[in-house]
Amino acid sequence: MTLKAAKGWHTLHARTVDSAGLLSGTSTFQFGVGPKPAALLVPDRPTTLQEGAIDTPAPLLSGVVTSPDQARVSGAFALYDASGEELPGVVLPQPSEESGSRVATAVPEGTLVPGTTYQWAMRACGEARAPRGLPSARSPRRTRRPIRCRTPGPSRSRRSRTPPPRSAPRTARARTAPPSVTRRCTWAPGGASWRSWLKENLAAIPAGARITDARLKLHRADCSADDDCVEPAPTLKDLAEAWSPEQSGQALAAAASDEAFDTEEGLPLPLQDLNVGPLVANWLETGENHGLSLQVGDEKDAAPGMAYHSSRAADPAKRPRLVVSYIPSAAPGAPQDVKAVPAYGGLLATWNAPQDPGSATDALKYTVVVRKGATEVARQTVDDTRAVFSGLANGAAHAVTVSATSEFGTSKTTDSVPAKPVKVASQDRYAQAVRDYFEARAALLKGTHTTAEKAAAASPHAAMFRDLLAGQAPDLILTREANARHGRHFSQVEATLDELLTGPGPDDTVVVRGRVAERTVLTDKDGDQEPEEGEVPGRFVFADGVLRMEADDAAVEVTMPTDEAAAQAATVAPPAEDSLADIVSPEDEGLPIELDAGGMLVDDPAAAGPPLAYAAPNHSGTASWAKRHVSIGWDHSNGCANIVSKALHHGGRMKIRKGPRRNLKSWYRGKIFSKRVDSFTWPPRPTSASTSRTTGAAARSPATTPGRVT
Repeated sequence: MTLKAAKGWHTLHARTVDSAGLLSGTSTFQFGVGPKPAALLVPDRPTTLQEGAIDTPAPLLSGVVTSPDQARVSGAFALYDASGEELPGVVLPQPSEESGSRVATAVPEGTLVPGTTYQWAMRACGEARAPRGLPSARSPRRTRRPIRCRTPGPSRSRRSRTPPPRSAPRTARARTAPPSVTRRCTWAPGGASWRSWLKENLAAIPAGARITDARLKLHRADCSADDDCVEPAPTLKDLAEAWSPEQSGQALAAAASDEAFDTEEGLPLPLQDLNVGPLVANWLETGENHGLSLQVGDEKDAAPGMAYHSSRAADPAKRPRLVVSYIPSAAPGAPQDVKAVPAYGGLLATWNAPQDPGSATDALKYTVVVRKGATEVARQTVDDTRAVFSGLANGAAHAVTVSATSEFGTSKTTDSVPAKPVKVASQDRYAQAVRDYFEARAALLKGTHTTAEKAAAASPHAAMFRDLLAGQAPDLILTREANARHGRHFSQVEATLDELLTGPGPDDTVVVRGRVAERTVLTDKDGDQEPEEGEVPGRFVFADGVLRMEADDAAVEVTMPTDEAAAQAATVAPPAEDSLADIVSPEDEGLPIELDAGGMLVDDPAAAGPPLAYAAPNHSGTASWAKRHVSIGWDHSNGCANIVSKALHHGGRMKIRKGPRRNLKSWYRGKIFSKRVDSFTWPPRPTSASTSRTTGAAARSPATTPGRVT
């Protein structure tokens, strides 16, 4: 190909695609005239490699990826047999995430033989840099790990709505509230298409019950039991807003959701085979049940009608019923994988949620107790799965005990292995260097200093973080200058560090942990302000007294569960495409996110015509769902796009769009193990201003994968 490039030096990135549609790593070439620029930054070697979901047919391989410039990083994996020979024909998709995150890939089912030992390796690849090669057979053990494949046991999910019951599921019959059938018809070419309205009375289902199955039981009025009655697949739609029989059939059609309810496989099924359990669970969770719209065919294609007995039937046995199977609520199971990490005068406690939450809620509270010997020395009650303790005696063994509590009871306790807080020389100096590092970054964004060297020189600890700051400076300066061209500037950039712990790390490093709360205020030329806040458990690693790495401490310290819940502890790569047919051509992609030369969003043009129904979610439902789930840290640990999209969908009834995985205009429904995972969020669209304001991760770059949604 021919390139028409401007003067100066340029970087060309190239990738190959094979016949299976799999992309290779990126090769980087530099060309130009004049002095050659500094070498491109490459990602750090992955750290804290762990296996997860090893009790399932598809184990996860994971590691934490970081880069000095804090850019997005991909993880590449390789699988070997016990002798070090790479397994042929095994495709391990590459996950991608922001620097400091844990990424994972799933080993395809059927690849591993139970009882056999394997090895695996991992490398980190920058999206704009040359990737580092995979470790050779002689590489250090920290980057090449053995894994022993276990015989998969019963599949269980840590946060599944239908975990293995402690007792047999129970069945309740939910009555339909009369009247259940409308007397209005809606329009159809060449005739009329009738809709029936059914609203279920769910009072018989106890609070916190986990729905396993729900079936509508209707009885034909135009066909006796002795006849061979044909039951076609119906069109069933959940109502997104309230409707009453006094309203018209057109109003019923307008109140119904845009898309018909279907199975996970998308197959039409006869009414008696249609499991509406997910709808019932959603009604119970949101507290909004407006009923169902049921019809044969649709408004475009009229179909022969059928008659069912309504709730007015003289024979009670023939009235509509909704038969619901559920697992009664109970106290949660015990927390898993409790761990105590020592630090100077304190410790970090981490754990995983119970395999059985005991009810349909994930909003558990945890009581964390620290004991020195038999004496309790500290106690906290938290919503997250980690807690920080300070003021402990160095050199003394401390054990952590954790229990989980919901409105339905308290679990048994789980203990950690004792840990001894340890003294770290000059620990205050390390903590202050991290604070000064954030001050220097803020100075570059605000324009207080124009270069990384000047920003670092303002601190007496400049030598401890100068190199890491220099790697991030180009992007920080580019952001400041791009905003300036649009008449905006950062009037406030602040970072506070709380719950600081300084302790020993691997390979003689020093680790500073702390809850980092950042706040920025972007002010335009008219004085309008756009504040933004964020919080993350930060991890700052010093080697030989120099800050070398910044990461999410929760991603590093997590213990990967052995069941399907491991998929929630990392960013898991989507499955590889089976063929080139699954790769969407550019012309079939979603509407591009238009950016200017500085990577800033171009103002959206006015939408042509009325907005789509799925672009107008129920506002109160969205807010209500978000309020109930905002305390669940794992639900939005990778950014706001996750919980916002779930709130829009589950609470606001915003619909999922159909489309292939690579189509950015779609919200992709996929599976990890046996559990369905709604993984991609919606990018900004001209028809949905509220979405473009909240899914910022999708708005930053046209190459950015929308946030991960579980």
